Amino acid sequence: MANPSLMLNDRFWTILESIDSLESEVPLEYFLEELQKGPENSPVDEGDLNSVISFLASLDYPVLVTERDGRKYISPPASKSKRVFIDLSFTQWLAFQAHFPLLGEHKGKAFHTTIVDKLSEVEAAHPKYDLFKVIEKEKEKQNFMKQLHSNELTIVNKIEEAIDGHFNLEVGFKAGNQVSAYPHKVVYIDGTLSLIGEDIFDRCLVCFSIDEIGNLDLSTTNDYRVNFSMMEIDDFISALRAVTGNEERLVLKISTSQNLDLKPPHHFLGNPYVTSNMEGDLIWGASVEVSADLFDWLLTIKDQIEILDPQSVREQFELFCKERDQKIPLKKAS
Repeated sequence: MANPSLMLNDRFWTILESIDSLESEVPLEYFLEELQKGPENSPVDEGDLNSVISFLASLDYPVLVTERDGRKYISPPASKSKRVFIDLSFTQWLAFQAHFPLLGEHKGKAFHTTIVDKLSEVEAAHPKYDLFKVIEKEKEKQNFMKQLHSNELTIVNKIEEAIDGHFNLEVGFKAGNQVSAYPHKVVYIDGTLSLIGEDIFDRCLVCFSIDEIGNLDLSTTNDYRVNFSMMEIDDFISALRAVTGNEERLVLKISTSQNLDLKPPHHFLGNPYVTSNMEGDLIWGASVEVSADLFDWLLTIKDQIEILDPQSVREQFELFCKERDQKIPLKKAS
């Protein structure tokens, strides 16, 4: 195993990680026996070990092999406590994340696995700065927007602008009537994208289907005093969905250690919770409205989740995948 080839050789990394895991001196033959339990396509012998030890010595990371009474022993590196710390600014961390897709070129190699595991830990420690989570959310939003007609797209954009800026809306309906409203949310109700807000004059909660709206204008004033709390608004949405009878308690098992965005765009999640089972798996649950749009979202995270309950939703999703020509064998709920 010549030095120039070490970086791309799985045996090098297998040996290096085994050396790193040493806590005390052990017989060399025992150490080599443990190495043989590694990947079958990467057998390791004493010559490989000596090449790695020689290479590490050139990096001021000496590994000591001694002989006593005709028996060889290998000891943990004296420099094992050495750590390398990288202090990155916010911008540098984003730029570093932008390189992550390039790491995939070496997927399956031992050195790739070593660094990816560590980078996953760093990502998990800084979830707010997850570049790809933001990118995925933007992709979801763009895919959602593509499904809307141009008029609906304009209306949704204006509503979201009003929500962000706390502006009142002048809502003109296709039927000819008009309402002044303070917007709170855009959510699916009975399969239809709807505006949830407050009637400015009656000061009551209202729900309007987006496809019933003909035009929309932002008011130049934003002096309306909100009459309902977010909890009351959520209760209102839950009551509307109870009337339609199209609500299910969805329970998912999350099979990834990475942060997963569990907030599908424009879907109201009733009483969400996250817990874990006896095996340490992450369990997520929420009351959802079953629709093709919900299945579209589940399809984007299908490799990281397992539908535990209800069985009816699991079966509907499996059928949905087949109709999309996605031959996806779902994992059996356990």
